[in-house]
Amino acid sequence: MTSTRRDDYDPLAPQNVENPHAAFAELRRSCPLAHGERWGGFWLLSRYSDIVAVTRDHATFLNSVQNVVPAVTTTGRRPPLHFDPPEHTLWRKALSSPFKTSTLNALEPRVRELTDQALTPLLANGRAELISELAGLLPVRVLCAFLNAETVETEARIRSLSNRFLRAYHDRDHAALEHASRDLYAIAADLLAARKREPLDAQRDIASALLALRIDGEPASDDLMQGALRQLLVAGHVAVTMMLGSAARHLALDPELQNQLREHPERIGAAVEELLRLYTPNQAFCRAAKHPVELHGETIPPREPIVVLYPSANRDETVFEAPDEFRLDRPVKHVAFGNGIHKCPGEALARIELRVFLERLLLRTRHFALDGKVEFASWPEYGPKSLSLRFEAV
Repeated sequence: MTSTRRDDYDPLAPQNVENPHAAFAELRRSCPLAHGERWGGFWLLSRYSDIVAVTRDHATFLNSVQNVVPAVTTTGRRPPLHFDPPEHTLWRKALSSPFKTSTLNALEPRVRELTDQALTPLLANGRAELISELAGLLPVRVLCAFLNAETVETEARIRSLSNRFLRAYHDRDHAALEHASRDLYAIAADLLAARKREPLDAQRDIASALLALRIDGEPASDDLMQGALRQLLVAGHVAVTMMLGSAARHLALDPELQNQLREHPERIGAAVEELLRLYTPNQAFCRAAKHPVELHGETIPPREPIVVLYPSANRDETVFEAPDEFRLDRPVKHVAFGNGIHKCPGEALARIELRVFLERLLLRTRHFALDGKVEFASWPEYGPKSLSLRFEAV
């Protein structure tokens, strides 16, 4: 097979920040295996079939070498994301129970209550900067509820430290990144210490589930349990923040869809799936081959990062007809939450957050629209970082 390699893909080029999908479409057509020179170099796969194949083959394509581009070179290995089987299997199983349907269904009324609390002052004011006043706050509050740690102090610590961590990551400030990560580990240590003092049901509480984990008959080490919680403290809300902003922006630009969903709220779940497909918030997840592999005529050496562009896969025209269009009746084939054994364990909770947000926003408004220019986050996230709306409340 003849290589079509390109070495010029730059995730931070201005045109790729606001609308990376135009570049992704060109890669799918002409260069399904591309290469970028930033951050020491990385490969990119853009087609749905390639991404599904690679993420299913966890024996060849590892997560333990590097799982995001650029790499996060900070404290500790954080299971299960940083592990391959068989280690990954044990940790993933331990974390699965608190994410089961019955537990999350019991949490949903609290998600609705928190959503209404966040919306009420914004609707009363008639306008809002949605990211700073809701989308950046609500997912942290829901995360605290999920962690059974709803205190003002815990919420403030997670939000502040996550913001510090992300700023340092974007700025490639390794010292600040390390410091913020250590402070996030301290939150995780405090959560575990609280559960050691007052255990909860391991079927309903992540920290308790970790404390109940046994590896070869022995409890897991404190540093790995802290790492598992530390991972959740960032991953558990950043992508949801991006999706809340993207969903609100899309509906603000489509009054007809707003009205359709107000009249048929039973279709909001389908709208959530299509919005996830269109606005998949994570661009930078990657794998690394265990041994040399050939893809599209190129031999990729072992341990080099291969980005699996989930946002590109979700607009692949060979899988999704008219992929840039919003269609409520599409079959759910998207990989917005990843694919394979590392698929996001929190996908059901994220769906609840998005659905409840749209239900309450649509029910409590007659109309909402953009109120100024939208600014977009840059790689590794995709979505608005600034989004002003004006509302006509019910």
